[in-house]
Amino acid sequence: MTPLASAAAFVAVFAGQFPEVPEDPAKPPAKKPVTDRGNLGIGLQAINPGQSPEGARIIFVFPESAAAEMGLRVGDEVVTINGIDVPDQQFLSTELRRENIGAKVKIGIRRDGTMMELSGRMGSFQKTRKAFQDHMRREQVGKQFEPLAEVVWPAGVDGIKASRGKVALVVAFDGCQNCIERKWKKFVSMEATLRRAGKTAEWLAFAGIFSSSETPFPANQESLRKVLERNSAAFPVGIARYAGDRIPLNSHLRDALIQTHGVCILDPEGKVLYIEIDPEGPGVEFLTAFREAQAKFGKKPEAAPKAPVPPK
Repeated sequence: MTPLASAAAFVAVFAGQFPEVPEDPAKPPAKKPVTDRGNLGIGLQAINPGQSPEGARIIFVFPESAAAEMGLRVGDEVVTINGIDVPDQQFLSTELRRENIGAKVKIGIRRDGTMMELSGRMGSFQKTRKAFQDHMRREQVGKQFEPLAEVVWPAGVDGIKASRGKVALVVAFDGCQNCIERKWKKFVSMEATLRRAGKTAEWLAFAGIFSSSETPFPANQESLRKVLERNSAAFPVGIARYAGDRIPLNSHLRDALIQTHGVCILDPEGKVLYIEIDPEGPGVEFLTAFREAQAKFGKKPEAAPKAPVPPK
């Protein structure tokens, strides 16, 4: 398959996402929907799962976030928000979602047994996410894809190992409707479209990683089974699992693909060529990265044999 043919197949998958609508100068421009929101920039975990109260512990502080500016740290136990007791991470997340960008917040924490209160202003979700993605790319691109999570492959085929020697397109997802519609179904459609278009198997592989944070492994197995019943795939799908079903502290950067349900492209040696955590799923930037990978690693036509040199 030529690069142009594969690119055309990819464009067919994405065509419905980027319609070009001519503007009517007689009409006032439509207001764009509000897509940003307040964000503190922390990852949370229950301190005592299954108990009451469960509590809330910070397991990651996103770089260049409001939390980083406030001085919050991994391991801090969040006790109060704006003077209100925090019984669990769900309560804290709900309270934080009420706060707009720039709103003042006070976070009471317990750090190494000492109580303290830190204050600051809420940041932007979009800016925090972009800063994290930029940081993640600086740290991961060009390095081997080696997540901390164990990936179990129910069908017995390790999709990452099986892709060695090829370019690999990898997607992480869970059973929520957003992930299914915007990531999983897109990847299944991509693979099927490219497979029908030509011999992509000679240089291109696909793999999926199902991940639902801190959910017992048997429950994740059942969730994946239901997803595949509705949207099956012709490529390997694994399930991410952490020891004790607990995400390790400060593991977000190394396991960003899995924990944020991102997408990535690996080179034939298993090194990261491209990675993104866009909640909308793969788009134009991903397509561009795919084309670049195809131009570099895609199967090239064999050169015509040289004419024999007549003996002198």
